Amino acid sequence: MLPSPVRLFSTGRVAAGAIAEIYLKQVYGIEIVAFVTSVGKIHLPSNVAPASLNGDEDDDVADALSPEFRQLLSTITREQVDKHPTRCPHPETSERMTKVCHFSF
Repeated sequence: MLPSPVRLFSTGRVAAGAIAEIYLKQVYGIEIVAFVTSVGKIHLPSNVAPASLNGDEDDDVADALSPEFRQLLSTITREQVDKHPTRCPHPETSERMTKVCHFSF
């Protein structure tokens, strides 16, 4: 059975992205780090609260321009992201996500 065209296209994009990522790191010293910013109503401190969360006491949304958030963005590494089962590098937010989603690793 031949793979579907969608699957081939997706595989090609993943491969091209991986090659581009290696190139950016080797040539320009740029490392791409992706991480989880929200799970349900639990959000990494951010400057924009979705309209549905305004006034919600379940989770406080802090200013993304805060010194803490800027420090996080300027120092984040893949190793830090991979440490948490939620892939959220903010320890307090990751802990809340873990409790809400009942992760067990």
